[in-house]
Amino acid sequence: MASAMTDGLPLDSEAVQGLVQRHHAWVAQSWPAALTAQAYAGLALMYLQHPDFTARYESRAAGLTEYST
Repeated sequence: MASAMTDGLPLDSEAVQGLVQRHHAWVAQSWPAALTAQAYAGLALMYLQHPDFTARYESRAAGLTEYST
């Protein structure tokens, strides 16, 4: 995702949407129930609001937290 962002790929590009689908599938493997769109959006919100998650993503590339949510 960081490479896609730094390469300037738009979020709605096929490549980025493929990465999102892979991430969704990965998260769904450990989610306790069906991973709904609302639950997945809530996870993205947590990434934005929790300083540990934000620090992790921002250490990969400045702006990645917002780009990937």
